[in-house]
Amino acid sequence: MQIEKIRGHQTDQLFKAVLELKDIEECYKFFDDLCTISEIQSLAQRFEVAHLLRLKKTYESIKKETGGKYCNYFASASLLRLWE
Repeated sequence: MQIEKIRGHQTDQLFKAVLELKDIEECYKFFDDLCTISEIQSLAQRFEVAHLLRLKKTYESIKKETGGKYCNYFASASLLRLWE
């Protein structure tokens, strides 16, 4: 797991700030200030793949559903643990 590689004061501060966001509009503003459009889209795509994996979708069905564009995000398996 890579958690130990990112663990630290700055990361703690970031995660605490995310936990304090009150609604979707606040999230949009926060991430707009923090990330590029590409970074936000990349995170959203990884999350979508994790969601589809959680629904027990196969690699082939995810590839078909997403037009193959998210298939490089299969490293999202750790997100599945959040829903266990």
